[in-house]
Amino acid sequence: MKTLYQAANAVEAHMLADYLKQEGLHAQVLGEHLQGAVGELPAAGLVRLVIDDEQYEAGREAIARWEATQPLDTPAAPSAVNPGQALWIFVLGLLAGAIGMYALMQAR
Repeated sequence: MKTLYQAANAVEAHMLADYLKQEGLHAQVLGEHLQGAVGELPAAGLVRLVIDDEQYEAGREAIARWEATQPLDTPAAPSAVNPGQALWIFVLGLLAGAIGMYALMQAR
């Protein structure tokens, strides 16, 4: 058995193990229960995915394909809203709500 991938956590490791299973490969997750002892153990490198020696190269290729399809971790740029415009939208919404409530109270 060779270490195929060092996962950040057990969820990522199991997700990759299931992906590899869909690719026809059998990988095992090791170290997932060590996460509970993070205060006593190093915080990184605990959870890993291992695979048989014969399937290692096919596993590396599958992992490379998976990593290539993952989105970047860049946050979306916030939309540029003029603060004055936002204030007017708030005031109009507040006014519409007040008029609506007044109309409902008068209908009773």
